[in-house]
Amino acid sequence: MYPSPRRLNERVNYLVRLRRLLAVQAAAFTLAYYRRHRRMPPGYVLRLFSSATVHRIRLRAELEILLGIPSLYRFSRLLYDCVIDRCHGSRDVRSRR
Repeated sequence: MYPSPRRLNERVNYLVRLRRLLAVQAAAFTLAYYRRHRRMPPGYVLRLFSSATVHRIRLRAELEILLGIPSLYRFSRLLYDCVIDRCHGSRDVRSRR
């Protein structure tokens, strides 16, 4: 017996949301793995996202290694906070840490 179309639609929507969540987690895992091992993880992880995303992850990790920055996101967030503090006239540039 086949499931009802409504139930099938709910299941498909759930699987699509789950795939998006897994893709985000897989990208974070891939970036951390590349930082530690300086190579990409096994192919089954990379199948969750496109080759363009794989190239972006590799580029970001290589830039972080080249510049000696532990994480570009944290570095860019610190710069953003400094700019915001300066615009608001705050003397303490590191107040938003």
